[in-house]
Amino acid sequence: MNAHKKLLAIFNSTFEIVHQSKEGDVLLNTVTLDDNLAQKFDLDSLDMIEVFLRIQDEFGVEIDEDDYEKLMSLNDILAYIDACGK
Repeated sequence: MNAHKKLLAIFNSTFEIVHQSKEGDVLLNTVTLDDNLAQKFDLDSLDMIEVFLRIQDEFGVEIDEDDYEKLMSLNDILAYIDACGK
């Protein structure tokens, strides 16, 4: 899989994980890579932990708890997963 397709797949999967964590009316075409996900989806800290745990399961990466506060946007998450070599 080339890098562009890989990032698109990660983006789509991550969006679905976040979207499922908080049922709402946020559409994919309204989300930018730099949006703060907690704000955009009205996620509290427990919702975000659930998101991170599901991302770990989905992509086989280990997200250190110290990194949670750094992963606020899809762009942050994409870069983190990419840096883990997944």
